[in-house]
Amino acid sequence: MPTRRPTVVAVTTAACLALVTACTADDGRTGPTSTATPSVSASPSPTPVAAEVVLPSTPTTVLPAATPETTVLEVVRTFVAQAPVVVVADAADPAAQQVAVAEGTRLAAPVLLTGAAVPPDVLGEELARLDARWVLTAGAVPPVPDGVTVVAAPPATAAADPAATAAPADPA
Repeated sequence: MPTRRPTVVAVTTAACLALVTACTADDGRTGPTSTATPSVSASPSPTPVAAEVVLPSTPTTVLPAATPETTVLEVVRTFVAQAPVVVVADAADPAAQQVAVAEGTRLAAPVLLTGAAVPPDVLGEELARLDARWVLTAGAVPPVPDGVTVVAAPPATAAADPAATAAPADPA
């Protein structure tokens, strides 16, 4: 088990960096990465589908966290005010964490880890605070609150290897 801790710490760090990088504008400003909304909606004022990122009130912020799950939870609590889409992964499954980081980066959505340090009720409270409407799951995760649509992430091999999902070459 001595190699698991560096892997979990590396994935947690990558998730945090992906969240901050995905939500930083090219000109250095922080905020939603996109204000584009799907044109499928017939409503006159469609709802943006992007996380709302905020800066802490102080220049230095110390996050009180002891485990990878609580570290990621505190990062999301500190930097994300609202997110209609949240990616949730099992903290004990490194392959699920890789999928979650890839999907969170692709969707510009925050990533949360579940485990002993973040039980289902804490996860539910955080999803409610974020006003999440969709949860993309990677690995075994606890049930989410009613009213939240759950979508399973693609398998780890497909997310880690884009060639695995590519169309086969034309034999002709």
